[in-house]
Amino acid sequence: GIRRMVILAPIGRYGDRIVAAATASAVSANVTILGTERYEVANNVLTGATDAARRAAVLSRGGVRGQTAIFVPDRSGVLRSLIQTLTLNGASTSRVRYLGTSQWNEPTTISDSRALGSWFVRTDIATRANFETKLRNQSQRRATRLAGMGYDVMTMLARMGVQGDKSTINPTTIENPAGFQGVDGHYHFENGIIARDLAVVEIAPNGARIIEAAR
Repeated sequence: GIRRMVILAPIGRYGDRIVAAATASAVSANVTILGTERYEVANNVLTGATDAARRAAVLSRGGVRGQTAIFVPDRSGVLRSLIQTLTLNGASTSRVRYLGTSQWNEPTTISDSRALGSWFVRTDIATRANFETKLRNQSQRRATRLAGMGYDVMTMLARMGVQGDKSTINPTTIENPAGFQGVDGHYHFENGIIARDLAVVEIAPNGARIIEAAR
C-alpha cells in the first residue's frame, strides 16, 4: 500500500548503492520518490543527520494516510537518533511507515516503541542460529557474518566439485538461477551480486513478527 517514499541514507559507497537499489525498486513498484536526504557518519559522529532527518520529515508530509514511507537503511544508535528526530518533526509512525534493512534485526531497534509498525527485511534466522550453535560447540567461537559467508562459499564449491571434478565449477554453474541453500537461507547470484531470500518483518509490541515469508 506504500505509494510515496522518502530515502534517508548515509553518505558513502554503502549509501550510494542502497539509494540506487531503493530507487530502482520504487520504480518497479510504482512508488514515487519524494526526495533523498543524505548525512555523514564519521568516527561515530553524525554530521548533518539531524538536519537531514528534519528535511525528510518535511518531504513526507501530505498524501493519503498510510501510503507514505521513510526508508532508513542504518542501525543502532544512528538509527535511533534519526527516528527520534523524525518523530519530533511530525513524521512518527502514526503518520508514516518506516522501512529498514536487515541491519534493523537487533534487540534495541525491535524494542524501540517509536519504531512500532515499521517494516524491515531479514534472512532466515533459524538456519543462522543452527550454524552458530554448531560452530560454538565445535570451536568455542562466535560465528561472525564473515564466517557464515566463508562457510557458504566452501559448501557451494564442494557441492559443485563432484568427486573432485573441478571442471564442474564454472560461472554458469555458480550463476544457476536455482541458487543454493546457505547459512542465512536460500541465495543466488544476479549480475555477479549475491541475492538472498528475505522475509518481511514488522516491529510489534511483543517483538518482531514475520508478515511475509522469505522468498
